[in-house]
Parts: sequence; structure tokens; C-alpha cells
Amino acid sequence: GNSLLRYVSVKDNDHVEIAVYIPDSIIYHQISVYKSIDKNSFSLLDTKSKSPNLSTYTFIDTNIDVAMEQCYYFAAATDECDVLFAYTDTVSNIVLQLSDAAADLINLQWTDYEGFINLDCYEIWRQTQSETTLSYLDNTQSQEYADNVWDYHESGAKFKYQILAKED
Repeated sequence: GNSLLRYVSVKDNDHVEIAVYIPDSIIYHQISVYKSIDKNSFSLLDTKSKSPNLSTYTFIDTNIDVAMEQCYYFAAATDECDVLFAYTDTVSNIVLQLSDAAADLINLQWTDYEGFINLDCYEIWRQTQSETTLSYLDNTQSQEYADNVWDYHESGAKFKYQILAKED
């Protein structure tokens, strides 16, 4: 089995979290995540040593403007001689842009999620300031969605959105 990136996710509108899975069948010494802003030139983001009984490793990228920058990540394991192997696919974070179309509509547009061979759809999730969790709104195969917020237009509600890329 190959190693894989379980997810690349924007957290708290502040940083990107990258989760890397390494199956037990792979004998490795360390796992490293690499980052690129142009998908061509990659630099080392971070390295973690193998931990017993751990198959998923979490890495944090704080050197990113999550509102504006789409970055690309891949991971690879190293053996005891520091030779890279067991590469993951390259995946990216999603950059979400919002604009008000009218008092009752918020237009969402986002960058393509790169990394899935068979992208099924994007799920749109929303949370208002009075809610404690995100709620599922809809799904689409495009990279845009118009959210009808008419029920909230007089309250001045604030919204939090999350876009999830779903694979077939």
C-alpha cells in the first residue's frame, strides 16, 4: 500500500492542516511533507519521526494566507538511509471567496481542489453566529454556489462556510 494524504484543510481561517496516512506494511524512518506555491518547485514543510502505533501524522502550515493562497502539498517517507519513497499524490487547499450579490444572496466561489482522480462533488456547509456547528447546505460539481440567506437578512447574521471536496 502507498502512503496518502487523508486531507488538506484550512483551519480557523488561519492555517492549513495536512494529515498523512502511512500503512503498517511500509517500513520507514520518517515522514516529510513538502509544499509549493506554483506546483513546480517544492520545499520541505516539516518532518516527523516514526511513532509506534501511529499511522496518521498531522502537519501544520502557518506560513500561508489562507484567504488568498492556494498551495500544493505532497508527503514522502524516508528509509534509514534518508532515501525518499512512498510518495503521496499532490493535493491543494481550497481558497474560498465570498461576495454579496444582493441582501439575500451570498455568492461563494472557490479554487479547484487538486488531488482527487474522480472528484464527485463539492459539499457546502454553513454555520451562523447563533449555531455551534456547521450544517450541510448542498452539493455541486461546479466551483461556485449562491447561498440564499433571505431568512437572515434583517438580523445582520454572520456566516462561516466550509467547502469539502468529495471523491467518488
